[in-house]
Amino acid sequence: MNNHPQRALAPELRRQALRQAIGNSLAYLAQSQLPDGEFQTEFCYNRREGADGQIVEDLVFDSSPFVTSLVLYSLQFVRDFAPNVPGMIERGCDFLVSEMEPGGLWRYWARKNEKRSIIPPDLDDTSCISHLLLSNGRRVPNNRWLFYDSRDSRGAFYTWLYTPNSLRKKLLSLLTHGRAFSCTDQIWQWTGKDDVCAVVNANAALYLGDVRQTRGAIEYLKATIRERREESEIVFYAHKLSLYYMLTRAYFHGVRAFGDLNDILEARILELRRPDGSFGDELATGLAVCSLLNLHPSPDGLEGAIDFLIGAQQPNGAWRRIPMYGGPPVPTTFGSADLTTSVCLEALARYGSAAGAPPR
Repeated sequence: MNNHPQRALAPELRRQALRQAIGNSLAYLAQSQLPDGEFQTEFCYNRREGADGQIVEDLVFDSSPFVTSLVLYSLQFVRDFAPNVPGMIERGCDFLVSEMEPGGLWRYWARKNEKRSIIPPDLDDTSCISHLLLSNGRRVPNNRWLFYDSRDSRGAFYTWLYTPNSLRKKLLSLLTHGRAFSCTDQIWQWTGKDDVCAVVNANAALYLGDVRQTRGAIEYLKATIRERREESEIVFYAHKLSLYYMLTRAYFHGVRAFGDLNDILEARILELRRPDGSFGDELATGLAVCSLLNLHPSPDGLEGAIDFLIGAQQPNGAWRRIPMYGGPPVPTTFGSADLTTSVCLEALARYGSAAGAPPR
């Protein structure tokens, strides 16, 4: 990564480059979206050193509704940029609906993925997908009670729905012949079946909102930030910028209880800025820009990050695959060019709108 300051684009050139980059990224996502509406996830099953000394990742397609929900979230910011975007969103929503399980639940791996049966539904996928579908006028069954029945003594939300540990969960288990809570126990033994992840809690707050039943999770997240415990409280994600992104988007969508963290979060994010204006790689930079714009609409000071993203876009309109999440002990196994591209697209589109140069 080049950490030396780069030459800034002139304002008019930046506006032109923004529109071109957004159009190219949309063209890439349109051709990458699968016929059933899914956007692609890749799993890294091996890292090795190539003949040139560079690290090579061996990747395989790993079908999951999670990345699709994140890509669709970002696409909403450019819904009116091109006539094919609403159709892309609709097809993606159709895919997510097709993956829904009884009770309004989702699990990480999709039905066409042979690994699907070894994990149970979880609150991370269920939060992100439920919020996305409702934002697009789709119906979601009342699944909030499952969240409220899945909290620890602090009120923080667990990740996995392992066991029917309440009367209502037992009823759902009976109705689904146990499928709603099925999993292969040994693969998740490291969680102790009571895992709590800060990013998952931020996504639960996004979906459920600032209500009595989320106050414990909100206080847990606020304490995590104030006490600088971000990295120790992230279970599944590769970088604390994922937490900042998910937490600030909950604030952006109305969870105003996070508002007293704004100054702290802005300072934490800006601590990560490099001399070249980026925040590390392309994914980290996109997450940082979106997080800052979630906190306030001013684009001031983001020109270096935007120029970095424009310069890093590949000829096919994508930004390179950078792993975003996984699981202990290696939270850097999952990601895709689709995911990185959607985050960078969101960052460019929102910056353009805030700077008075909307996507169109």
